[in-house]
This record gives sequence, C-alpha cells and structure tokens, in this order.
Amino acid sequence: VSNTAGTTTNNFIFEVFTDNDQDGLGNGREIYITSTDPDNADSDNDGLTDYYEVNVSSTNPNNADSDGDGLNDGDEVNTYATNPNLDDDKDLDGLSDAEEIITFSTDPNDADTDDDGIPRRRGLRRGLTDRTDQND
Repeated sequence: VSNTAGTTTNNFIFEVFTDNDQDGLGNGREIYITSTDPDNADSDNDGLTDYYEVNVSSTNPNNADSDGDGLNDGDEVNTYATNPNLDDDKDLDGLSDAEEIITFSTDPNDADTDDDGIPRRRGLRRGLTDRTDQND
C-alpha cells in the first residue's frame, strides 16, 4: 500500500466520521448522500437542521419549502404545526393550510377561528370577511 493510497483512505474515513457543523450528520453523509453543506447545520436556511430534515421530518434539507406551498418548512414545524411535506387542510375546513396562513391569516388548526359556529369556508362564501370577528 502506497503512502498516497493510505492518506486517501484515512481522509475518507475522517470525512465520514467528522461532523464539521455538528448537526448530527457526518461530513461523508452530507457530501456523498444528502448533498448538504457539511459546514452549515441548516443547508437550506429554513430553521430546521439538516439532521432533523433527513431523520425526523423527512423534508428536503436542500429546499426551504419541501411541499412548494409557499410556507417555509421550519415555520410549518415550529410555528404553525402543519405538515411541511403536504399542502393539506389540517382542520378540514376546505382551505389549504397555506391559504389560511398566507391569504386569510387564520389558524390552519382550527376550522372556526372566530368561534361563531360557522365553519371558515362557509363563512367566506357568505361574504364574511373578518375571520376573527365573533360578530360575523
């Protein structure tokens, strides 16, 4: 075994087991498998570490908006408690979670944010515009 081959092997082993950004993913995994930045714990700057995206939320660590709904993955997980992999309708009121947050500024986890007994989508169809006013 030549000295050069030994150095290459040792460097590869070092890359695999070293974790420059201390996010829980070894440099080798970041470089060769996930294509994330081994020097940045949050390669897509969405507020979730690469480790969390790869091993917990199954989101794309290279795309801040994995489901393409206009909401940052980190915000979906940490602020809105919505699914960062699907632009779904968590409260089943007929409006997508992204519509509720971006368009109407309502809670995607509560079908009747203003507690007036009228489900949000039906209230919107009736022309009720203030989603938080209990008098609507």
